[in-house]
Amino acid sequence: MQNRAAVAATLLLCLLAAMPLRAQAVRGRVVDGIQHTPIAGALVELHDADGVVLQMFTSASGGFVFAVTPSRRYQVRVAAIGYARHTMIDVPAATETVSVSDIVLTPIAVSLPELHAMAGKRACGKSEITPETFGGLLDGAQTALQVMHATLQSSQVAFEVQLIHTITTRRARDSSMSADTNSASVHQWPVRSLSADSLQLVGFARNGTPAEGGGEFFYGPDLEVLFSDWFLESHCFTLDKKLTRGDTVVIRFDPAGKSKHVDVSGQLVLDRSTLTLQRLTYAHRYLPEGIPEGAAGGAMRFAQLSAGFWVPADWSIWAPIIRATRVISRPMPIYMQGRGGRPVMVTPSSPLPMPLIQIVGRDERSGRLTRVVPNPGS
Repeated sequence: MQNRAAVAATLLLCLLAAMPLRAQAVRGRVVDGIQHTPIAGALVELHDADGVVLQMFTSASGGFVFAVTPSRRYQVRVAAIGYARHTMIDVPAATETVSVSDIVLTPIAVSLPELHAMAGKRACGKSEITPETFGGLLDGAQTALQVMHATLQSSQVAFEVQLIHTITTRRARDSSMSADTNSASVHQWPVRSLSADSLQLVGFARNGTPAEGGGEFFYGPDLEVLFSDWFLESHCFTLDKKLTRGDTVVIRFDPAGKSKHVDVSGQLVLDRSTLTLQRLTYAHRYLPEGIPEGAAGGAMRFAQLSAGFWVPADWSIWAPIIRATRVISRPMPIYMQGRGGRPVMVTPSSPLPMPLIQIVGRDERSGRLTRVVPNPGS
């Protein structure tokens, strides 16, 4: 009898182990706090206790559903372009589906009196960026970039773009241009960048290694860079009074001081009524001698798709093609102060090499969104 009981218990344990655990889901809906309508394309993040983050976007009905491990605690955070950030929501542990109460987002906008109060102000450093200066505007821009970054990496939608690579070379008497056009799917931000820590050390440009073919590499600001502590501390933000008119708000950012490395200036163009980010432009500053400012930079335009997603609709990034030369013609005279204060010309016994930089062309890479394919199975 004992042997039979032991065998039965063993079989029961095996059957229990083979049975699948009941799946748990966390579901909810995101709605507009004023219109009480669903918000499509809102970014929903599900955080677990181990720091793992799952992301998805709300459907046309504003809904979201995460399949998760039963009996674990989670937190939900929501971000949507044009809305104030929502605080983290705790999700209780359960063995079945947990429905979160409607997550209500508040639309954000900047009134004309607030804009007039900001006019002429200049915020340099993170401590000066307050709600009274540019805090709300920069929060709107940061949320917009965060959502668009996540959209490009999402499996819920696929993007196809037309990419154009144009190289223009200049010679003494004429110039030539070659262009390569192709279509590709895009899953990353168009602007190439480094980490904020690396940019702080080397700047927004560096010399290419021999293995890379030499030349100069230029970098632009992305989400992580623009709102990093280093960038906020080392740059000043100003409301551009000339360009801020009607429903458009333009915030300029410039280096707080002269830098020994290549830096960037630029503009964030937002819609005043919704704080949606419409355009981002930037230009490199403090370039090597011989390269005019504006020779390297980029511009991006953003648009909302019918499904609610915001994405980069088109962009262009350009940089000069440079060649370092050493001109050695003859021993160059050096003027020194002699007796009585008179200048005395001294000719060295060997030529003095003078490094020069020549711009021999322009390298431009542009893209345009051509097709969006939602993934109904995601």
